[in-house]
Amino acid sequence: MSTDIPSRLEHFLKPLSFLSRLSPKVILTGVNLERISKLIVLSVLLVFALSISIYASTWEFLGKTTDGSIYYYDKSSVKYFTGTVVRFWGKEIPSESAKKENMLELGVKYLGYLDGKFMKYSSHKVLAEINCSKEQIRTLSYVFYDLEGNIIGSFNESSGWVSIVPESIVELAADKLCRQKGRK
Repeated sequence: MSTDIPSRLEHFLKPLSFLSRLSPKVILTGVNLERISKLIVLSVLLVFALSISIYASTWEFLGKTTDGSIYYYDKSSVKYFTGTVVRFWGKEIPSESAKKENMLELGVKYLGYLDGKFMKYSSHKVLAEINCSKEQIRTLSYVFYDLEGNIIGSFNESSGWVSIVPESIVELAADKLCRQKGRK
């Protein structure tokens, strides 16, 4: 072994010492380097393509309420089921007054407590379904975020179907999503 390697590492490297006696020709005998390089390039491209599709959210603006809260839906999450049901992820970036209401309503009601972590609440996403023909909506899941985008709470709960309130953000979402597939 080389003298520049500390003696305490010698026992880890000794089993690999046979590699220094092998020539590159011995190691690569029977290996098609062109094929290996093509496989490596294809693998890198596949990983890149998958990572883009996994993290690709396409948030489209739905509207803004009179209190200043902003609403979006994720176009890439929209799924149409048989019949007239559409599932999607929505996002609310609430105004300051709506943040306080949301912290109390959603934090206490669904999480059962209001701790310091939840006091940093900034926005939330909701997984919902709209029944286009009956003009009803139900929520399936909520995820709460702080200012840095960290998850501070979540819950899964399938609420019952409720009527969509006229002239609401939900009605805008229903009109947009149900009309896209001619389901209304």
